Amino acid sequence: MQKLLNEWRAYLKESSISGKPAFLLFHFPSKKLHWVETDIASASKTPEDNTLPKGKIVKSWTATSGKPTIPALDPEPENVDDYIPYGIAAALKDMPYKGPLPPGLYYTRDPEDMPWYWKNKFGNMINRHIITRAYKYVDAAKRFTNWRGGKAAWGQWRVWLEPNNADVGKRSGFTIHGGKIWGSSGCIDLTNQILDFKSDYMAYTKKYGSHMSLYSVYDPLPEDFGKAARIQT
Repeated sequence: MQKLLNEWRAYLKESSISGKPAFLLFHFPSKKLHWVETDIASASKTPEDNTLPKGKIVKSWTATSGKPTIPALDPEPENVDDYIPYGIAAALKDMPYKGPLPPGLYYTRDPEDMPWYWKNKFGNMINRHIITRAYKYVDAAKRFTNWRGGKAAWGQWRVWLEPNNADVGKRSGFTIHGGKIWGSSGCIDLTNQILDFKSDYMAYTKKYGSHMSLYSVYDPLPEDFGKAARIQT
């Protein structure tokens, strides 16, 4: 019986999406964050032209970036603007606090759990209604140094995105985070899926001891992308 249990645990570990080299792909038009399995070289390289490595999509999360088109902040992801007129993607670096995330290559870094004192109802209320209002008087460069807005804005976990071959101009403070409603000021928003993503991300970084690369893409994906059956690991 113990042998069977050990074999089953080994099978589960082997079949985990966190067990193979991978990179993240944020595809803005389809509102998806994909987990893409690839080979070790492709997972860690930094292509100068931001060309997507070959890979196999093994998991996807609904994801948005940018402000909702409805002032009332309708909680449905399809109400976050997904129309980027031709040529404007190159100008996203000049759109601070409006989003969405500029195209290009990023590294993930510094994952953070929300401090316990913001998770409880009282602390979250203070964060949302007092600190958030006070922050409008704080220099813009310091606005993303804590959890202003509380769980409704961030969820309980986030991971930072460091531009690498992504032209972001003077913008900064990009993360992957959760929250209560769809939409962000330039981050990738997963709402209530963030803890599921955290589980896979933390398992991956623990195994490989390094960041994950993330590609932000606005163009249509090649028809055969993500369907490769043979990935050398």
